[in-house]
Amino acid sequence: MTRLLIAPLLALTATLSGCVTPLPPASATRFHRIDGQVTMPAGSYEIAGPTGLDLSMQPDPSYAAAVGAQLDRLGHRSSLTSAAAGQVDYQVAVRIERSERAAPPSGRPVSVGLGGSVGSYGSGLGVGLGVNLASLLRDNRDLVATRLLVRITRRGETLALWEGRAETFARTGTPAAQVGLNAQKLAEALFRDFPGRSGETITVP
Repeated sequence: MTRLLIAPLLALTATLSGCVTPLPPASATRFHRIDGQVTMPAGSYEIAGPTGLDLSMQPDPSYAAAVGAQLDRLGHRSSLTSAAAGQVDYQVAVRIERSERAAPPSGRPVSVGLGGSVGSYGSGLGVGLGVNLASLLRDNRDLVATRLLVRITRRGETLALWEGRAETFARTGTPAAQVGLNAQKLAEALFRDFPGRSGETITVP
């Protein structure tokens, strides 16, 4: 897989520190094999993007940086900065899906989703999350739905140890649609109370 260059976290933090923009809620669903018998001890990780030569599929580095910050918070370390580079314990695949949707008629309840493919566990990642937006729509601008998908596999394995997706939305052209804010919101929702209850969908205000 093609290794992503992780954007400097200090720059991301500086951008966010002075921001008071209220962010829309995010929904997250996680699936995993982590329990009393299967664990995810602290180790080194490598973040990778989609395979292939289509550079348009590479997610903005801000999303990889946000995922990396959450993994660091959990006690893991990037193989790019680890003294044990080459001894990667976990492969972390990051993918982003974005879709613009036309604003609905005023006053009509609406749920924005991106659809999605079935994940390793056969059910959850194919179910649209959706957040009711009726109370948050105040104008006729289009909506941008963004989904962050993360899949963690242990070295030498093909079955995901942990995977999930988080989805949020914003009105086109608003600060909440900016990649930096968007990436942090989605990553925080996805890794909230890690590993989370497998198969459960949560909403993070």
